[in-house]
Amino acid sequence: VNLTTIGIGNFNTLGRDGYGHDPGIGGLGHRTPVKIRGLTLGIANVRGSLDKDIIRRVVHLHMNEVKYCYDKELVRKAGLEGRISIQFVISPQGQIVSSVLQSSTMGNLSVEKCVVDAVKRWEFPKPTGGGIAIVAYPFNFVAGSGS
Repeated sequence: VNLTTIGIGNFNTLGRDGYGHDPGIGGLGHRTPVKIRGLTLGIANVRGSLDKDIIRRVVHLHMNEVKYCYDKELVRKAGLEGRISIQFVISPQGQIVSSVLQSSTMGNLSVEKCVVDAVKRWEFPKPTGGGIAIVAYPFNFVAGSGS
């Protein structure tokens, strides 16, 4: 059995080769959008000292948290769709010091707040040189879609 895992660079945490170099699942080794049923990750806008690919991989590890926020409200409001963009700041220690709603076409406070709160709990590798990273990350939610 060939199991693929998600590599996150030279942090020796995940990846088939033990060093995080495995391109992993869901197209993470490429620039194509990552999809799970009802949720597509957009392309991050990153300013600062942390590589965009590392950010994408960490976000992918937490996709189920974001999807949960959407799914619990989708049960109450069938057909709920939209795009939510979250801006967050990663500290020199790799922790989220700020997570805010940047924009939304969903218009659902419950989903928006849930995603903002979920992002606040994430941890990232320390940015290069001890700087910070400011990230704007879009999440696209589409009812009944998926792969």
